[in-house]
Amino acid sequence: MPRPRRRDLPLAQQLLAPTGPISSRTTWPLASKAEPEVILLPSLFPHPSEEGASVSDLHDRIYHLIALALRAYIQQWYGRLSRDTALLPAINRDIVAPVARSLTLDRDRLHTLLLSHLPTLLATHLHTLSSAHGSSLASVPEAYHARLPLRVVTLAPAPISSHPEEEYALNPAYLTALADALLAHALPPLEYEADAQRLIVREVVARSVLGGVGKRLVAPWFWAELLLKHLDKPALPSTPSLPTKGLPAKLGAHAAYVLDAVLYVWTCLLAFVTLLWNGAIFLTAAWSGAPPPTKNHVLDPWVVLLRESALFLSPAPRLGLRLTLGAVDVLATLFGPAADRLAPYLLDLLLTPEMGVKVVALLERVLFPDGWPGPPPVEPSADEADVMKERLREILRRRGGMGLGLDLGRAVDMLGDAGCNAHLVGMVYDAAVLALVPELAADAEPAGPGMREEKANRPPLENRSMPEIRLNFT
Repeated sequence: MPRPRRRDLPLAQQLLAPTGPISSRTTWPLASKAEPEVILLPSLFPHPSEEGASVSDLHDRIYHLIALALRAYIQQWYGRLSRDTALLPAINRDIVAPVARSLTLDRDRLHTLLLSHLPTLLATHLHTLSSAHGSSLASVPEAYHARLPLRVVTLAPAPISSHPEEEYALNPAYLTALADALLAHALPPLEYEADAQRLIVREVVARSVLGGVGKRLVAPWFWAELLLKHLDKPALPSTPSLPTKGLPAKLGAHAAYVLDAVLYVWTCLLAFVTLLWNGAIFLTAAWSGAPPPTKNHVLDPWVVLLRESALFLSPAPRLGLRLTLGAVDVLATLFGPAADRLAPYLLDLLLTPEMGVKVVALLERVLFPDGWPGPPPVEPSADEADVMKERLREILRRRGGMGLGLDLGRAVDMLGDAGCNAHLVGMVYDAAVLALVPELAADAEPAGPGMREEKANRPPLENRSMPEIRLNFT
């Protein structure tokens, strides 16, 4: 059987697999393997699915994204300097694979991140945004930053030409320091001291990956465009009803209407009973398979998020809204122990390879919306972004306020300011990194004696040598 040509192999094997022996001109260490190393995620998917995407498919998808990033952000300029193909395999073996292996998620930390930290951060964002809208300051981002000052954001020139003033954006120096801390945690001391590869990967992770994804998540038009794709769908053309024949025609128009109503009610009741029966069976099986409950109070952050969302959508809440929020508090107190037991187990059921493939594919579309190589993504102008926001506001208002006096059009303002969104994205970055590497927390202790000695020998983050930038965290 003929051996496949290299250009016919997947992109990850083309770029990340060594092509042969070390060239005499290269100074990069090479691996003598024929294919990329495998990233193992043992605890991220505790309930792998038997059908659909497998763990190997997820690894292939992750490596495809890594290969795209290395080709776009490193090979694009390095190929103009040298024909040596050893750089990308060396970076993959010496830096990317060790860092990826060190980012194994503990299930308890993942539960805390998704069930507690994220809703808490969203509630904090909405509470601060509501206070900023009621502030006496002229600028909402300035009032927001005055109430929630963060090092992860800084003033930067606005990317849209029609807004010449500065706005708050993610701090490139902070992202660089964050990427450097991740590399320092994952790499051995000898590999960390290799400045050339480490600095290249650090800048790619900080400026291209974290900065590129953050730039998209901060932009209000990104969320407006995403929601419009799901909400602003054209209505299906209605087909004219054919004249009825047979028994309904003989019974007359009124009898036909009664018969249709009876059939509709019967169908709804049957669907409701089926849903209740299937839900009872599922909850019984989940309850028996779930571990003993722990007092995590997983419903409390979501109740706070619901309250802050309702108060943001209705600055002057009606009596009905207040009674509804009070009823939600009572229900959360009653069903809190059951939620503490079921929520982590149900979350584990969702963490399948299929979900991982979807997340990686979404990240790939955010970083490379038109593929690579391809034209740079075209961002809408300020006027186009305003038109999208107003159209989304009109669509949401047409859906009504559920009889509680809610102005759903104000939901557009929840993520309607790039400066305020930068604070939220920065907080999510910090929470995600601490879930991946809890040792980076200020009050965390290293895991073992060897790790503790190694951490003690390393300089603190603010004192590390960083040639391109100068940090001052005091």
